[in-house]
Amino acid sequence: MSQKNKRPLILSSIIIMLPCLVGILIRFFHPKTIDSEWIETSNNGFWNTKILLLLFFTLLILVIHWLCIYFILKDEKNYKQNDKILNRALWILPIFSLIGGCTLIEASTRKDFGFGFLGQLFFSTLFFVLGNYMPKCQPNHSVGIKVPWTLHNEENWTKTHRITGIIWVAGSVIMFLFLMIYENGFVSKSLPILIIMTVAPVLFSALYYKKQVKEGSVSKLEKDLSSKTNRYFLSSSSIGVIIALIVAVIFISGTIEYRFDEESLTIKANYWEDATVAYDEIDAVEYRENDLIGKRVIGFSSFFMMMGEYDNSEFGAYTRYSYNNCKSCVIIHADDQVLIINKKEEDATKKLYEALLAKTK
Repeated sequence: MSQKNKRPLILSSIIIMLPCLVGILIRFFHPKTIDSEWIETSNNGFWNTKILLLLFFTLLILVIHWLCIYFILKDEKNYKQNDKILNRALWILPIFSLIGGCTLIEASTRKDFGFGFLGQLFFSTLFFVLGNYMPKCQPNHSVGIKVPWTLHNEENWTKTHRITGIIWVAGSVIMFLFLMIYENGFVSKSLPILIIMTVAPVLFSALYYKKQVKEGSVSKLEKDLSSKTNRYFLSSSSIGVIIALIVAVIFISGTIEYRFDEESLTIKANYWEDATVAYDEIDAVEYRENDLIGKRVIGFSSFFMMMGEYDNSEFGAYTRYSYNNCKSCVIIHADDQVLIINKKEEDATKKLYEALLAKTK
């Protein structure tokens, strides 16, 4: 790697890790801004779950950033690219890490600095900028819509990236309107648009390839697809499948367990920090048949569980350890703070309430 490339890589890597450094400094000098005052977590040392989440996020972005730069510099076709495209590719992930990391810090401290809105604005604007540069992107193995049909034929590449530019600009405008109109729910409302923006270019490329084969302007992929193109496609597909499988396993597994000790209730949970609540800290315990969930601020959610810091219209900020398929819950009040828990079934949740009520009398 040349000295010219080393300096931007070092600077961009520092920017990627900067939110983690800020989070560590906050945890070191002002731990109560991150830790709950009445719920003792199992990670009562320095590395609590929120800091570990921030560290994992920034390290993951850093690794992806290095891999992207490596493949961009290794691909000789990128020397023909527009320099503006490569420069923007270099700084996308550092900016994303900076905004995303600050958003995690904001959620962990329950302060509102506007980073959540800024992140959503950046996400919308990103596709607008990339959409304008897509038609200028030359064929390569590291930047653009890299599927066999585009890598197989330059005409397909050009047509696909022109259509991609139009789709991405239109999609970014729609997401920007969602951001302006709706106060909450940007992610859920933008997800269908993002899926369309991802799938539509690939579908167009495949259909255009079939048209080319039918017209006889190109040969079938199986006959003359280069080994290098095949390796890129197979490796990226394999990585995608592995990541999808790992995510699927995480989202369908995990448990929440409760243990009644002599002086406290201990909550043990997968994928989020365990917690201990002292009985003498509890002011009231309430059983409710219909749970009011609200919005997750920071934490972990799967198909079966919800854990972490939440916010709703009734309680404001509160903590949750619960199963999705059970509508009833136990609400624990202490010093104007709220913890909501339940079990998989309503009968078991009712017994949990009765046992906790007996301990707090």
